[in-house]
Amino acid sequence: RYNSHHVKKVFGISHPIPNYRMGKLCVALNSLRTQVREVELAAAKAFCQGGTFTRVDIIEGLNRMSSCVYIILCRKLSGYYK
Repeated sequence: RYNSHHVKKVFGISHPIPNYRMGKLCVALNSLRTQVREVELAAAKAFCQGGTFTRVDIIEGLNRMSSCVYIILCRKLSGYYK
């Protein structure tokens, strides 16, 4: 969580704004992150009963997965991967 919230400090770059100049891999990573977020929102809707979430574990897991993809994107953009 720390890494995805402190991109400048951890990776030395600003929070990336996706664009085609990032290259195919980065665009694909951003697309994957977007898809995971959509599934997270669907899970939140599906597992909400009477204002209570019944499967917080699944929702949190999807949130962590989205953050993981974001960290991979930031690593790629910062030159972490050669």
